[in-house]
Amino acid sequence: MERTGRTIYDLETPAVLIDVKRVQQNIELYQSIANKGRVELWPHGKTSKLPFIWDMQLKAGATGLTVATVREAEVAMAHGHTNIFIAYPHVDPKSLKRIQVLAQIGQVTLMVSNRDGASIVYNFFHANPPCPKILLAIDTGLHREGMPARNLKTIKFIEELQNGFKDDFRGITTHEGYSYKTRRHQTVRSIALAVRKKMSDIQKRCKEKGHPVDTIAIGATPTFAFFENDQKHKITEAHPGNYVFFDATGVDLGVAKPENCALTVLAQVIDRHTITRIKDGKREKIRMVYVNAGSKILSGEKRPHGEGGLAYGKVFSDLEATTLNPDASLRSLSEEIGWMEVSPEKIPAIGKKIRLLAQHAGTTIACNPRAWLIDGEKVIGPAVIRA
Repeated sequence: MERTGRTIYDLETPAVLIDVKRVQQNIELYQSIANKGRVELWPHGKTSKLPFIWDMQLKAGATGLTVATVREAEVAMAHGHTNIFIAYPHVDPKSLKRIQVLAQIGQVTLMVSNRDGASIVYNFFHANPPCPKILLAIDTGLHREGMPARNLKTIKFIEELQNGFKDDFRGITTHEGYSYKTRRHQTVRSIALAVRKKMSDIQKRCKEKGHPVDTIAIGATPTFAFFENDQKHKITEAHPGNYVFFDATGVDLGVAKPENCALTVLAQVIDRHTITRIKDGKREKIRMVYVNAGSKILSGEKRPHGEGGLAYGKVFSDLEATTLNPDASLRSLSEEIGWMEVSPEKIPAIGKKIRLLAQHAGTTIACNPRAWLIDGEKVIGPAVIRA
């Protein structure tokens, strides 16, 4: 990558920044966890939506690429990534037709999450081969999609899928996204162990019924930070995604440090006000600082999956984005403006540039058509979000 000769101080604000060196370090960290645990890593590409980052992940040792949308799968295939898992239950015939085209080019796996959806997929591809490989979603606690983890009907349904899809049925997958709602890394570690046990229990019961399941997949950045594998609770695939950037949620959970976070937002102070509020029955004056980065840049999420959260993001003390300001946070967003609460002793001047850490990197990248690739303070060049 060629440098532009500019620095981040030369960029117009607001600007999404991606530190490529930090990206590489994060990729190597999670690949090392996968290698140590002897599990295939299929990183979720929707976090970055950038094919060159997908290339970095596969070059580091990833087996395949996970995506959510058919568009992401098409972009990945167009850039030479031919081992794709679409981790979303698509049932629209138009979408299935596009998946059928991709299945003619490379190895495609599609997720199904319930009986009716699986029937739609089966009937479509029975009439329009080739059929993609199939993974059944298991609900291990997120309660978003999938069959219940500890249920005899789930075991029976897996047998039906094996009989129907035959060699195209690969196994089971889950997303333990509810791990984002905790604020203690010890709890995340406990969730990681519980999910592995639930998934391996399904595998064990299927084997006892005479229809073994080969692929056992999990997927969430927080839990994979504590990943361990063993013969009793053996996982074969992992699909984390957020680790490539990390964000304020990762810092809150203790799975990342501020200096690990590769995606930040460069913003500028545009106004300041003192407001009065009632707290514990007493009036108090607080200083609000307004920056030119709102929900259209940072997204409106406080945490992934709408799991609450205290703020929309954090504020760095330095433009190098290594230390967070403990006395500042993004408390509110309108479309173009972020409202930052700060201590009275540390009011930044109007016009001052600051670095923000989004609460959720994945939705931040999805809100923006372009990001700036950087190496420290030096600007490498722009990156167009294509997926």
